[in-house]
Amino acid sequence: MMDAVLVDAGPLIALLSDRDQHHEVCTATLPSVQSPLLTCWPAVAEASYKLLKHSGPAATHDLLRTIDGGLIGLVELGVPDVAGIRAIQEKSTRINRFSWPTPH
Repeated sequence: MMDAVLVDAGPLIALLSDRDQHHEVCTATLPSVQSPLLTCWPAVAEASYKLLKHSGPAATHDLLRTIDGGLIGLVELGVPDVAGIRAIQEKSTRINRFSWPTPH
């Protein structure tokens, strides 16, 4: 299995929107990343929506160009992936449950 960097919607937005508070650090870090960047369609959809809303259609076109141009690869998700996704969600829920006070 090759090493890769999984990129969620947040970093996708930060890379493409100079209005994002993390834009400078993401663009400065990108050249030092040696592993391939990978994302999935749900992250692309979320990033596209937020980029369109906050930065306009050119930013969404840039996102698709980065994928089409091969800078960011796509990982297909299917039914066999659901168990792993659920495990990550459950772990995250357990961590957050202990990190945040529960309302009374």
